[in-house]
Amino acid sequence: MNHECNIDDALVTSILPWETISRAIKTGRTRYIPASEIICFSNPIIGTISGLGRLVPVRWGLGVHQFGMRFVGDRLLEGHWINIFPEGYINQKGNVVIVSSCLCAVF
Repeated sequence: MNHECNIDDALVTSILPWETISRAIKTGRTRYIPASEIICFSNPIIGTISGLGRLVPVRWGLGVHQFGMRFVGDRLLEGHWINIFPEGYINQKGNVVIVSSCLCAVF
C-alpha cells in the first residue's frame, strides 16, 4: 500500500527548523518529487508547504515535456535525488499498478 496522505513529504519537511532544511539542501540530502498541481498546489498555503518540501507541480495529461517534468529531469542530470511515485496517485487499495511507459522519457 502506498502512503495515505498527499502532502506528507512536504509537511514533514516544512515543519523542520530552517537551519536543518538549509543544511540538507546544501549537502544534497533532499529530494525533488513531481506532485499533482491540482492537489498539492491548490492554494497559496498548501503550495508554500509543498514547495518547501521540494515538491514540483505537474499536471495530469500534459506529458513529460511540461515544465515540472523538465525541471526534475534537469535536476536528475545535475545529480540530484528525484523521487517519483510510479502510480502517479495515492494507491489506497494496494493494487499493482502498471507504470506509464512515458515516465522513461524524462530520463
